[in-house]
Amino acid sequence: MKKVKDKIMDEEQYDILRKNGVSEKKATEISENNEYSQEKNIKSYSNEELKNNAKNLGIDNYENMDRNSLISAILDCRKNNSNR
Repeated sequence: MKKVKDKIMDEEQYDILRKNGVSEKKATEISENNEYSQEKNIKSYSNEELKNNAKNLGIDNYENMDRNSLISAILDCRKNNSNR
């Protein structure tokens, strides 16, 4: 992780987001580990972007989840990964 403007940026998460077609600005906001920003931005994802993100995070059974379940699973996974 690197420090960006007094915030911690998760470079791995940033790279995954960019590979999935997320804009540079949105990827930066999300990867700065601001939970509010993450939730706000992830709700703007298409279902395909959500599924790609879930797949890259290693979330099981993501193919069968509805939109709200995907969002919750992704946010939970990110939160758990940031606590390690």
